[in-house]
Amino acid sequence: MNTFPWKTRIENKKIFVTVTHMIEGEREMSFPSIETIGQWRDLERFTEDYPNVPLIQDALPFLTPDEREFLISGTLPEEFNLMFGESE
Repeated sequence: MNTFPWKTRIENKKIFVTVTHMIEGEREMSFPSIETIGQWRDLERFTEDYPNVPLIQDALPFLTPDEREFLISGTLPEEFNLMFGESE
């Protein structure tokens, strides 16, 4: 059972993740760093095993920091940069 607040879909050979943000509701972002079906399955496995999972950066090292933050908080990269500034 998927208890994590996101779902994935594949369209035109691209992976899209939809999360439920506590204020904004559902939002979607493409995940270009997921390049193989094995990586997509790793993401699916992470959602199925939650909360008994390792740290997200250890479980899904192929994701960018922006992608991991989106999964954790539902915050888009542009919003994160507005709140905390550009990373160096």
